[in-house]
Amino acid sequence: TCIWVGLTAFGLVGPDEPRYAAIARDMAASGDWVTPRLFGDPWLEKPILYYWMAALIYRAVGVGEGAARFPSALAGLVLVLITFACARRWYDERTGLLAGAITATSFGYVAVARQALPDLVLAAFITLATWTALEALVASRPRGRDRARRWWLVASGAALGAAFLVKGPVGVAL
Repeated sequence: TCIWVGLTAFGLVGPDEPRYAAIARDMAASGDWVTPRLFGDPWLEKPILYYWMAALIYRAVGVGEGAARFPSALAGLVLVLITFACARRWYDERTGLLAGAITATSFGYVAVARQALPDLVLAAFITLATWTALEALVASRPRGRDRARRWWLVASGAALGAAFLVKGPVGVAL
């Protein structure tokens, strides 16, 4: 909940937040979902997934600081849930709750989750890819689990693909 409270309380900060928000705004307004543009000029510095996410939110609820920050906040929630699920799966329920709570209340984590930047979205996809790969390679070992293992690997590959679409090769390299 720390992530969501006051998400619109302050304007976009620094050079990056306004830039990402403007590109997503232009994408939502123009309907051009292929070429990111900043004030009409092509902006090909970053891959497109974060812009798509923010533009879809703009289309759904309108343009604003909260809408621009929503993909990061959602990624923050996803990371808390993945942390909880991993700790619960590999340790126990209490450890899962504690790990999720620590993640959800860590100052730096909450600060990044409240910015209109692709960094936490990248972290969420990489964490999801790692978790699903571990499930496929370690947890799905017993015989007869080939189908489950395949689905875990497909999920891992999809998460890596999404990470690539958020930040490029760094998404796969990490």
